[in-house]
Amino acid sequence: MKNLINWKLFFILLLASIFTTLMVLPYTIALSPILTKAFSPLLLLGSVIQGTVLFSIFIFLGLLLAKRIGFGLPILEGILKKENQTKNLKSILGISIGMGLIGSFAIILLSFLWPDLSITFLKAEMSVPTWKGFLAAFYGGIGEEIFARLFLMTLFVWIATKIKKLPGGRPIKLAFG
Repeated sequence: MKNLINWKLFFILLLASIFTTLMVLPYTIALSPILTKAFSPLLLLGSVIQGTVLFSIFIFLGLLLAKRIGFGLPILEGILKKENQTKNLKSILGISIGMGLIGSFAIILLSFLWPDLSITFLKAEMSVPTWKGFLAAFYGGIGEEIFARLFLMTLFVWIATKIKKLPGGRPIKLAFG
């Protein structure tokens, strides 16, 4: 069980996900006035427990399946090994900025297709103080990435490798698309 996954990486990701679960709460409560009335230390504790359990499962399975299909978290793993990550960070910088811009433009274009919905979301977001939105952004950047990229994407690729894989057990390219 000790070498099943990188436990140090597991606990770092779990701690980050617990913090982001707490950080998104002010934004969530601001969007839902009913939660403001119901908020209590018990609700806070329940949110932390629920986030801890769910993220523990997502992170554990994500790391386990990633190891089995040859995926990894090269930057975080390199940092834990105290390796210089400048080269790895530079290699993803351009694509990260490019995909961020493409995503932003897609959201803007889609808002023209559904203007009423866009205005509703805009009004809701404008009613929330900026600092609460800033804190919530960390949940999107950390919590949702753990769930979607580490857990879901790895799970789908692992399933695809069970259907068809290359010699040596590597996933076929179709599993990534």
